[in-house]
Parts: sequence; C-alpha cells; structure tokens
Amino acid sequence: GTANIEQAIRNRLLTTQGESAMFPGYGLPFTPGDPITAQISATYVASHLSHQLRRDPRVHDITEIVVTLDGDTVYASMAIEPTAGAKIPVIAPITTAA
Repeated sequence: GTANIEQAIRNRLLTTQGESAMFPGYGLPFTPGDPITAQISATYVASHLSHQLRRDPRVHDITEIVVTLDGDTVYASMAIEPTAGAKIPVIAPITTAA
C-alpha cells in the first residue's frame, strides 16, 4: 500500500548509487550528508530524482518536482502519482553539509 511505496521512495532517496552491489544504478549519484558543491545544481538533483522515481514500477507519474538550494542544503518537493492510490507528497532535505 501507500506505506510500502513511501518507504521505497525514502530508501531510494537515501541510498547512494553503487552502495548496493546487486543494484549499482539504484539510488542517487550523490551522498546525503555531502556538502553542496558547484557540481550539484537544482537541475542536476531534479533530473536524478525524476530518473530514480520513474524506475519504480509503482510510480505512474511525477506531477511536480521543485528543487531549492538553500545554503548548504538541497530541498526537494515532489508530487508522486502511484499506479494505485492517491498522490503522495514528498518534501525532503536531500543533502546537507556535514
């Protein structure tokens, strides 16, 4: 149900690519907790969020992704439409400086 897909989304957003030997493309290409660098932009983050979320067969559509850079923190707000059930709003800090 909804709790399962919410957990799957959370796991995907908190996993760094390469962390899982069986699924090397699973997760984001930056590590939550890393400082923001010039290489990480709002567009870069939004692109990778969209790509990762669309890889889950339970995600029908992502109707909104807004990424905001605030100092050393990246915030993402997403509206995810699952294949079954109501839209799932997701608001999360993606990465912060250690």
